This record gives sequence, C-alpha cells and structure tokens, in this order.
Amino acid sequence: MNAFVVSIGSNVIEREAMMSRTVKWLEEQFDDVRVSEIYETPEYSRRYDPYFNCVASASTRMSLDDAVKLMKEWEMKCGRTPQSKITGKVVIDLDIVIWNDSVVRPKELSRDYFLRGYRMMFQ
Repeated sequence: MNAFVVSIGSNVIEREAMMSRTVKWLEEQFDDVRVSEIYETPEYSRRYDPYFNCVASASTRMSLDDAVKLMKEWEMKCGRTPQSKITGKVVIDLDIVIWNDSVVRPKELSRDYFLRGYRMMFQ
C-alpha cells in the first residue's frame, strides 16, 4: 500500500459543502482516510477570496500518477476549469504533498494552508 498526504482547499461561496463532498469522495476512493479539522486561510497572493482548507492522509494500491489523475478528474467533475487560477475561484483543489514519506510538492511544506492541517494530524 502507498501512503499519502493531500492538501484540500476551496474558496467559492459553497466552499464548506465542497469540502464535505470531497472528504466523502476521498473516503469512497481510498483506504484509511483521516482528515484534519477544516480551517480558513487567506488566499496565498491575498488577491482572491479566502479558502477553507484541510489536510487528509490515506492509503491506496494506486500509483502516484493514477492517484493524481483521479483527483484531477474529481476537481473537473466539481467544476474546476483551467480558468480557475486566472479568476481566483477554485471550486476544489487537491494536491498530494507527501507520497510514501517522499515530499512531492516541496513548496507546500512552507505554506500555512498545508502546515496547519498537517500539524493537527501529525504533531
């Protein structure tokens, strides 16, 4: 089994509902899902609306590439588009940060939106 930690965020009006739907979806797709509390953080550049964030850990038999692909498909199913970054409206964002004890997105480790949830779960 592959263990991973994923950062989850949404900054649209229905962000609380999107976070809940996404956590439920994660529980249906992966094993051993654990989720931090949901918390609010400012958007990183501070030009757009604040986010609701959380961090989840889980395990899977999938490869990293397959897990990322599945999460990107979920983002699109929820309404995420390539224009989301341009408009600053992110319906849902899922980013695997740690995969089997390897950091695959090093920038996330210094960002408050990830660290808060990570600390809730692992410290």
